Amino acid sequence: MDVLKDFRSMVESLVDGRYKKSDAFLVRWLKAKEWDADAATKFLKAALDWRKANDIDTIGKGDPDPQMFETFMWDLTFDKEGCPVLLIPLTDWKFKDYFKGASSYREGQDKFNTHQIQAWEKTEESIHDDWSKCRQFSMIWDLDGFTYGQLGGSGGIEAMKKFMGTYENYHPEGLKGWYIINSNPAMQLLFRILKSVTSSSTQEKAEFYKTKDEWKPVLQNVVEEELLPPRFGGTLQ
Repeated sequence: MDVLKDFRSMVESLVDGRYKKSDAFLVRWLKAKEWDADAATKFLKAALDWRKANDIDTIGKGDPDPQMFETFMWDLTFDKEGCPVLLIPLTDWKFKDYFKGASSYREGQDKFNTHQIQAWEKTEESIHDDWSKCRQFSMIWDLDGFTYGQLGGSGGIEAMKKFMGTYENYHPEGLKGWYIINSNPAMQLLFRILKSVTSSSTQEKAEFYKTKDEWKPVLQNVVEEELLPPRFGGTLQ
């Protein structure tokens, strides 16, 4: 494609490593800007500048803080094509207690920011392991018993907007599928809020399932049963 060829020449001095120079990586930035090479170049440069200014490579290689991981747990598995799947038990994310116990609102947001960056970095890193086969990743959110009050007001709302905004700005078009299980009215309200930081492309990938009878066969068609924890319909212990 001429656009991809032009884009590659425009960003060649910015990117390093085989993956970042691959079609798989570059096409994602072009798609995010509707195949406008100039806009995609500015978008990618801004993301790379952000990574450098915030030492994201070092953050991504670090281990999650144990206390943060217990409060905002996430996990990685792989689909039947060998591509990563980020598992988010959102019902268990303790926003209200977390921000109530933080020494300051800003410190709480900063620590959450580091934690959510690590989740995205670990997921993206899993693509790098075999980018010739996997160009994207999927995400599964479990909302069983989730209530809007768990967000704890502005703290949780800002944190969730930061979580999805990080994906949108620094890992664009990486999402292969977004499965939201045990969805309820509280999730619908949260989703409306997240529309302010997500693209229409991301929003269109969201699939909402209310009951286990609806979502279990869908997930087992995506991920082998033995690679899914029980709460996600699998047998992994």
